[in-house]
Amino acid sequence: MGRLDLNAAAGHLRVAKAGDLDGILALEQAAFPPEDCFPRRSWRRLLVTPSALCLVVDERKVIASIAWLLRSTSSLARMYSLAVHPDARGRGLGRRLVAESLRKLPRRVDTLGLEVRSDNGAAVGLYCAIGFIETARLPDYYGPGRSGLRMRASLTAVTQALSRRS
Repeated sequence: MGRLDLNAAAGHLRVAKAGDLDGILALEQAAFPPEDCFPRRSWRRLLVTPSALCLVVDERKVIASIAWLLRSTSSLARMYSLAVHPDARGRGLGRRLVAESLRKLPRRVDTLGLEVRSDNGAAVGLYCAIGFIETARLPDYYGPGRSGLRMRASLTAVTQALSRRS
């Protein structure tokens, strides 16, 4: 994948559609180690199910994405994935995706959850900065020797943290 034109990296943020599947898969391959990428069939299902919220930022191709898993009977929304293309990092796209996605979550949601690799300092830093706290350490969660963290936050706390930084 070639370098992105960062002059336009703010991109267009919108709800993802089934036609974004290849772009999201390419983004994941650029953003994550191969063993951390979700399978095509998982993304295909996420893009069409009402129990998920998926947004993308595109600028001639998908440069960032976020996906939340929702249950109709739960007040918890679980972040399934947040990816920003390496050439577009440091421009606030992850924060922008989180902020916009929170506005689109169902009203019943009041708690947010996620799992993240413990060695992903940039992601852990973002999540802590916007109000998430570690609730569990998950040894070998991402495979042997690749531990994770479970993090939780109230929707109110994250919304307030994001509004302070905008």
